[in-house]
Amino acid sequence: MGYTPWQAGLRTLPLAAALAAGSLTAPRLLARLGERTPIAAGLALVVAAFAILAHTKATSGYAHLLIFEVIAGLGAGLGAAAGTETVMNAVPPSRAGLGSAVNDATRQVGASLAVAVQGSVLSTVVTDRLGSLGSLTAPTGVLPPFPATRQAFADGLTAAALTAGPSP
Repeated sequence: MGYTPWQAGLRTLPLAAALAAGSLTAPRLLARLGERTPIAAGLALVVAAFAILAHTKATSGYAHLLIFEVIAGLGAGLGAAAGTETVMNAVPPSRAGLGSAVNDATRQVGASLAVAVQGSVLSTVVTDRLGSLGSLTAPTGVLPPFPATRQAFADGLTAAALTAGPSP
C-alpha cells in the first residue's frame, strides 16, 4: 500500500480500539445473556473477519483492512474477555491462580500456533507466486512494490486467512 512504518502503525490502531471495545462490552453481555452467547458471538465475528480478509486482492485498499480490523478486534475482545470470565467463574477461589495460569497458557500456545501456521502458509504462497524472487535474502530480500509482488502477498494473505476458519 506504500505506507511508511509510522503510517502503517497508525492504521492498526482501529484493531486495538475494537479489541478494547469488545472486551469492555463482554461483562454486560455475560450478565445479560450468560456465557455461551458472548463467546459464540466473539468467535463468529472473528470467523467473519477472516472471511473478509480472505477476499483481499492486490488492489484492495485500506478500507478493506479497516473492516477486517474492526470486526476481528470486536470479536477477539468479546470472545477473550467472555472466555476468561467463564474460566475464572468455573474454578473455586482457592484455585484462581491455577485457573488464570491455565487460561493464559492455552491462549499463548494457541496464538503461537496460529502465527506459526499462518506465517508458514503466507510465506509458502508468496514464495511460490514469485518464483526465484521469493528466495531473495536481505538486504535485497525487500521486494519492490510491483503488481506481481502485491498480488503474491494478497494471495498469501488470502491463503493464511483461510487457515483461520472455514472457507467463506
